Amino acid sequence: MKNSKLKIWAVVPARSGSKSVKNKNIKNFDGLPLLAHTINSAKFSNSFERIFLLTDSKKYAKIGKKFGAEIPFIRPKKISHDKSTDNELYMYFINFFRQKKIKLPSYIAHLSPTVPLRLNKVIEKGIRFFLKNKKKNSSMRSVSEMSQPSYKTMRIINNKLCSIIKKDFDLNKLNKPRQSYTKTYIPNGLIDILSTKFLIENKKTHGKSVIPYITNQFFLDIDTQSDFELAKIMIKKIKYKSEKYNK
Repeated sequence: MKNSKLKIWAVVPARSGSKSVKNKNIKNFDGLPLLAHTINSAKFSNSFERIFLLTDSKKYAKIGKKFGAEIPFIRPKKISHDKSTDNELYMYFINFFRQKKIKLPSYIAHLSPTVPLRLNKVIEKGIRFFLKNKKKNSSMRSVSEMSQPSYKTMRIINNKLCSIIKKDFDLNKLNKPRQSYTKTYIPNGLIDILSTKFLIENKKTHGKSVIPYITNQFFLDIDTQSDFELAKIMIKKIKYKSEKYNK
């Protein structure tokens, strides 16, 4: 896929300031720092002209470089705190290369480091899917169908359960079978593709025409220690199945 006329760079954003699990992005997972799994997936896909780790930590940068990622800069603190947005990071990234007069790629692939399991060539398939549909869409996001639609979720107002859709406390309306609701989807971080041109012209990460790349693989976005434990169990099962079918 590297031979495609359209150049694609992979970007793995990895802040060091996780509060849920200290140093989450470099915590050991199946024998490797967590972020290394995503870098390896990017390399093994053979899909990208360049692979970057965008981090605010020199320690993380050293680890990322060891596994084959480029470190173009150490992220400034002003775009590395809890409320920093992806859009701030991407505009900084783009301006960094433009100032150095380095030609940017047509597209940037965002790969989340907290989603270490990328199975069944999900990266390669996602890129092919996007390239087939890019003329009608500004970007792509990989999503998974939710087991329970968003319409059945609730919030708490004044210590009472309330519909997520509007301020309605009649929960009987939420008791219909899930099949009667429109399907809803959640972004899974496996691979998002952004248009460099759109970013430059609009100063926004996504436009109003974002194509969904619906994946059916198991995914777990690791945020807490319990997520780590569940992911460890899942990777053991995946390895067992792989060994079983390859005998």
